[in-house]
Amino acid sequence: MRGILGYIRWDGHLIDHALLKNLAFQSPLWEPDHQASIMYENAGFVTTSRYVTKPNNPCLDEHTKQVRGYVLFDDAYLTNRNDIISKLHASNAHSDSELLMLAYIKWQEHCTQHLHGNFCFAIWDIKRQEIFLAIDQFASKNFFYSFIPGVHFIFANYMTPFKILCKTMTINYNFFAHFSLDTLPQEETSFLEVKKIQSAHYIKVTTEKLKKTCYWRLKDNQNTLIYPSRDEYYQHFNYLFEKATQSCLRSTYSIASHISGGLDSSSVASMAASLLNKKNRELYGFTAISKDMHGPSYRTGWLYNEPHCVQAILDKYPNIKHHEYTADPTIDLFQQLEKHYPLIDQPIRNIFNFSWILASYDYMLKNNCRVLLTGGKGNASISWPGQSWKAKIYYTYNAAKIWLRPHSQFSGYYNCLQRKFIHTASAKKILRKIGCILDRQYFMLSETSGGARKTSAYPIQLWYGVEKLDPTNNLELIEFCYSLPQTVFFSGSDILQHRLLVREGLRNIVPEIICMHPYRGEQAADWYLSFNNHAKYWCDELLKIDASQHLSFVWDMYNKNDIFRLFEHLPIEHITAANTRDVSCALMRFLSMIFYLNFITCASGGAGVIY
Repeated sequence: MRGILGYIRWDGHLIDHALLKNLAFQSPLWEPDHQASIMYENAGFVTTSRYVTKPNNPCLDEHTKQVRGYVLFDDAYLTNRNDIISKLHASNAHSDSELLMLAYIKWQEHCTQHLHGNFCFAIWDIKRQEIFLAIDQFASKNFFYSFIPGVHFIFANYMTPFKILCKTMTINYNFFAHFSLDTLPQEETSFLEVKKIQSAHYIKVTTEKLKKTCYWRLKDNQNTLIYPSRDEYYQHFNYLFEKATQSCLRSTYSIASHISGGLDSSSVASMAASLLNKKNRELYGFTAISKDMHGPSYRTGWLYNEPHCVQAILDKYPNIKHHEYTADPTIDLFQQLEKHYPLIDQPIRNIFNFSWILASYDYMLKNNCRVLLTGGKGNASISWPGQSWKAKIYYTYNAAKIWLRPHSQFSGYYNCLQRKFIHTASAKKILRKIGCILDRQYFMLSETSGGARKTSAYPIQLWYGVEKLDPTNNLELIEFCYSLPQTVFFSGSDILQHRLLVREGLRNIVPEIICMHPYRGEQAADWYLSFNNHAKYWCDELLKIDASQHLSFVWDMYNKNDIFRLFEHLPIEHITAANTRDVSCALMRFLSMIFYLNFITCASGGAGVIY
């Protein structure tokens, strides 16, 4: 993994090399394996590297090599190395960085059509004075950038440099309007001057022009798969999932995995443990347990904790070193996250989840793990429940209702918004876009939903030195799952007759108790304990911010009285659908937004923030 910063001046001004080096990515949690800088009169590039796999030659940082007039800067983990090596007639000794350079030399911008994995990379053409930047199909990694034609181009995979290098930073009201409606624009950030690259896109930048190109679409890669029997679908899925998981195990350092007990993380952890065991390697497992919460959730078909499922995995795979975590409700998550605000481009959406997310990163650091396996995309890929014709008719009917009354979706989630705001044409357009979805699997797989949010998470992973890899988000596997007939995923109306791809396809890998488990697990179900501890302080802080009036524009979107009324839930004795919607979701997301805005507008140093 690699922190990257590039700065190009086209207005005749020279680059301040010392300043640029001072803006190189730094984390107090890990020492860089390598730092590099390449400086020209009008351009400068700095990188900070933490290796996931030890290079063959640790004295050589290949990505800074100049080859045929090109210089490459990348943060990449390729999952189809063997395929790329074969196409390029390269060697397994080549690093991912070298393979990227060779791919660009051979295919130029079309190289992205051959790359699978998590990547963002930039190639500077020294002679032509132009730069090419690309990110992967699912925006697992990304670049922020600022472009003023004829003046400058700045890019980085963390936000810190922009406040120093940009003359002004202007609050992007459209971005926060989207956030209040629980969505995000794909290419915008909190500041008008800074953009980000959309998933499956590359950009080419010259002195006066920036051109964007989409190089991959899931619908263009959907094929009709007709196998003689269900078993053959499941067998091929088993092969692809093993291949996808194996591609995530290249790290020469320890590897960790989330294990919740649900189908997705259990599938990833079980397959990884099975493969690592063949090499006499351990897998570090991390499970978050909700404090003092057991049995069925307030939601039908959900459980607060699934320890029996986790234990079944540990019994089956003794090479898993397991850690169980319970959140400390006395820790103020907003204070814990504040140190990351300079790195990220947006408020964090699900605050309470970050208790166990950050704890898992700490666990990895203590055990020298640099790769964390997750199953985040599993709900739409390996454990997709399937969609019958009746379900499609229902979603079509529901979409029609939302089109007519877009603010009515999500069962009252928008109750705290100003009626004047939510009934504007622009708000209705946004709500219809997120609510009128006919192909839900496509929406979830293609990252039109979550891709823009990942830039609030990846810089934090970089801070902790964590390479997060998701076998359920493997490109080949995604295209396979989306090409399957829906009847492969289900065979009837019973709950155990759904999610059959993973239940049947991984029956030999995942413990039977999990394959036949009808329930799903809650995340951070003990959130109310933290809320009870800190709500009064958060309310007081909100009153101070409101009194200062420097963020008064938020009340154009939110109803102030309704927001403060949500604190009346205090104290919460037990969670319900209503207080989960109103407090854990609506109120906490509002607080996340207002505290983030307060930080970025009040933090000293660098460019002034324009309102």
